Amino acid sequence: MRIYAVAIQKGGTGKTATTANLAAGLAIAGGRVLAVDADPQGHLTQHLLGKAGAAARPSLYEVLTGKAKAAEAIIQAERIQSPRRKPAAGSLAVLPANGDLAAAELEIADLPGRERILAGALAELRGYDTCLIDCPPSLTLLTVAALTAAAGLIIPVQTEPLALFSLRLFMETIDKIKRNLNPRLEIFGIVATRFDGRRRVNHEVLERLREHFPGQVFKTVIRENVSIAEAIGHGRPIFAYRAGSHGAADYATLTREFMKREKTK
Repeated sequence: MRIYAVAIQKGGTGKTATTANLAAGLAIAGGRVLAVDADPQGHLTQHLLGKAGAAARPSLYEVLTGKAKAAEAIIQAERIQSPRRKPAAGSLAVLPANGDLAAAELEIADLPGRERILAGALAELRGYDTCLIDCPPSLTLLTVAALTAAAGLIIPVQTEPLALFSLRLFMETIDKIKRNLNPRLEIFGIVATRFDGRRRVNHEVLERLREHFPGQVFKTVIRENVSIAEAIGHGRPIFAYRAGSHGAADYATLTREFMKREKTK
């Protein structure tokens, strides 16, 4: 199972939307995908499982605190594609989270090897091709644990000037994680998100991203699209909520580019 963390030390970048919709896209294309919600806000759980997901027990909290195995907490996501299309070729499962997860950081804070607990839990799983971990929008123990478990890193960056500053700070974090905890961690790709082609500043930021990180920025750009935000509230990936939207088209293109890039790694 190839494990990717979707992370950056900033909110509002489209992290959860990218995790959910890329996971759904890979499942529709035939992959056996596991989406892990490592954010106590539980937005990924809501996005893929709907409101019922918030009540799911056990969750990642029980897994990290040793009260349950990861396999016992996993839930299948049923609504990942529009019913008007042929059934998804693969499958999508979710390791859910809720507000309890915030307490896990306190409970495991003094344990030896606490940064590797998530990696150990995921290593026990079988039957998945790809795992995507949605991280909190800050550098918490949960984020560090996800970066320690992952071999690849996907970084969603909003095409705004402040996002570049956050990205530079995050690069320093990545270097520290590689030196001290996970030398295998590599940047798999940077995703430019919330792009509005009418705004000059968005074009400028995108150009600077590609200039400073050559070969690491996905060609696919995720355009600003209200359907992406609405899909989260409806508990469905964009492909099941509004398959004909720009958001669905962009994430479908990103999925294809992801799979193509994976073959060359």
